[in-house]
Amino acid sequence: MPSSTSQRRGVSRWRRKGSKCFKYFMRVKTSIWCTFGVFQVVLGTRYCYDHFISALLGLHTLLRNTYNKLESDLSNSKKRYVELVEHRDNLKRGREDSEERESALEELKAVELHHKKLKEELAAYADSDPAAVEAMKDAIDVAHSAANRWTDNIFTLQQWCSTTFPQAKEQLEHMYREVGITEDFEYLQ
Repeated sequence: MPSSTSQRRGVSRWRRKGSKCFKYFMRVKTSIWCTFGVFQVVLGTRYCYDHFISALLGLHTLLRNTYNKLESDLSNSKKRYVELVEHRDNLKRGREDSEERESALEELKAVELHHKKLKEELAAYADSDPAAVEAMKDAIDVAHSAANRWTDNIFTLQQWCSTTFPQAKEQLEHMYREVGITEDFEYLQ
């Protein structure tokens, strides 16, 4: 028989809130309450556990409803399975292996291969596409007008610098040569 000290240690181990034993006890106690309709009643300093018939009846109703729902889901799944099997069999009916089917499949593969080769050939001639060529011509015209506009801006800037700073003419000509503006700098034709 254990001594009173060891009994107290065991009790205190169960009652300490941070201990693993207390957490396990609380988890078991909570699951008992939720599952079986067991309720805790405090009588003085003792805890007594009791269950009420009404709670058990509610639990029974809940279990019966869950069972009925699962049964209906199972029957629906069985019906769906039968429908899918029938649908699969219907699809297989026209696909039996025969010489006619095999020749049709070979012809289909040949047509797909020919289609792929034609697409590759079309991709090779994509640069000669009339719409792409027309778009490139339009882009060339836009770039040409933009280059002439910039050239005009450069000549305007040169004229403004020459009139504003007449004493720095040699320095301006040296700067123009450094940035690539030479005497043969002209508009694009």
